[in-house]
Amino acid sequence: MATFNGTSNPTHFLAGLKSYLSEAHPFERPSVLYRPHAVPWKPYFVRLGRAAPMYTLGMAAFLLWPFAAKGLINASNMVGLKPLAKKSKR
Repeated sequence: MATFNGTSNPTHFLAGLKSYLSEAHPFERPSVLYRPHAVPWKPYFVRLGRAAPMYTLGMAAFLLWPFAAKGLINASNMVGLKPLAKKSKR
């Protein structure tokens, strides 16, 4: 009669699972001697310089359109030309 060793079967399963989940070619960590490359900042600033005026105009239009609409409504109704009503003496 075969004997059952309770620890060998789960251990074998976990070892197989570990080998299945491990990467075949692990990521190589760069050496301390490697220097990080220099970041090319000039293209980023050129792109920012091209995009900044459009974002500025867009935000100004988004935030200031209510004031422009009020001015157009007041100009079309000629609100600024009418005299103010006199205060009552109540």
